[in-house]
Amino acid sequence: MEVINLEKIKSVLDIPVAIDLIEKGYVALSNGVATVPPVGYLGFADQPADCHIKFGHIHGDEVFVIKIATGFYDNASRGLPVGNGLIVVLSAETGEPILLLHDSGYLTDVRTAIAGCIAARYLAPENVNCIGIIGAGAQARMQLEYLQYATDCKKVKVWSRPAEQMPDYQQDMSEHGFDVEVADSAEDLCASSRLIVTTTPATAAVIRSEWILPGTHITAMGCDS
Repeated sequence: MEVINLEKIKSVLDIPVAIDLIEKGYVALSNGVATVPPVGYLGFADQPADCHIKFGHIHGDEVFVIKIATGFYDNASRGLPVGNGLIVVLSAETGEPILLLHDSGYLTDVRTAIAGCIAARYLAPENVNCIGIIGAGAQARMQLEYLQYATDCKKVKVWSRPAEQMPDYQQDMSEHGFDVEVADSAEDLCASSRLIVTTTPATAAVIRSEWILPGTHITAMGCDS
């Protein structure tokens, strides 16, 4: 079985191609020609952490895939990444493992951000004057970066509960060509954004329906469990 590390994965990954392929995967699932069982979930009683196992097969394909993704939320205080994981590619004819993608959770982040891009491509208003991003972590960065494949809008408002993250987010995404303004509050962000992306594992609401402009699209990224 061949093992491909993160450096190699990043060197060959073509995001526009990945967007098209993942979109085709969604179409296959919708048309009933893909099998995607319920997500496997393992929680931990002694710390804020979880492990998700996902798998799927497009009927007729030569391979199927199993993905393990972990989130250990105290890792930030340990100087370690919160997310991790890997992907195993197996033969759909013999069950033999063919390839291990040792991506450290990177492809999970990519797939999640691409899902947001595809949703916005088909569901967001045709004219978006401002994008609202709630959250300022890695996924908040990738969601905005990949939205360039769904909308031409470059004006952005960001708001995050850990307020100290927002200046770095503003600087980083400005370097990607976005005009980023730090919102005074989530309500302030909603008042001027017709495409909103939430990137938070919060278990309570961070935006209210009465704040939302008519016709606004919301991509709500959160938890599986």
